[in-house]
Amino acid sequence: MAGRSASRGRRAAGIERCARRTCEPAACIAATQERLVRRCRGGSSFIGVGSALPPGYVPSRWEECTPFNLDQTRVANVDGDWRVADFSHRLLNLGSSREAAQRALAVLAYYHFDEQCFVTRGSVQMLYWKRAGLVPKNQMPGQDCDTLDPATVKAVEQDGAWKVVAGARPLFDFDENKEAAARAVSVIRTYKLSRQCFFARSHQSAQYWLSQ
Repeated sequence: MAGRSASRGRRAAGIERCARRTCEPAACIAATQERLVRRCRGGSSFIGVGSALPPGYVPSRWEECTPFNLDQTRVANVDGDWRVADFSHRLLNLGSSREAAQRALAVLAYYHFDEQCFVTRGSVQMLYWKRAGLVPKNQMPGQDCDTLDPATVKAVEQDGAWKVVAGARPLFDFDENKEAAARAVSVIRTYKLSRQCFFARSHQSAQYWLSQ
């Protein structure tokens, strides 16, 4: 039993190191992409991929999701910006932060994400990720997350703008877009999203969510 616990501890520590790994030359990053994904995968086998679908579950009719291929997902520098993308889709643009892009790739691999989902795709306000139709529930070690109670989430109008709040805490400001605010509330309640996590807080789209 002690040996098994030690093995799990080493595995968790190794996956956490994936999220912190950076390389100086761009060539080094290109050469280590496949190894990074291979090492970080499998985390969900001991943390749980996601909670079971609730009875009578019906996905939000407003969901807009794009499937992507994790096996083909890489970090690359394009015109000075560090991006996470597969061959067909640009998933994230982390600007000048190579470290944030590497962290994002490690998180995607850890949770085996295969869908990127949006509320208001054109000007990203809320971005979340799924694997096999679910949002994962257990947290990868060392990640930056804020907790909330999904039961307290609602859309409110303040000074002519529609905002999504959790209790007294503001989450999103959708300006005059009442429908988008309703979409965000529907998604949070449908998946019981209880933690908003960040690849980099300085980037609006650099976020993912975890469920209860």
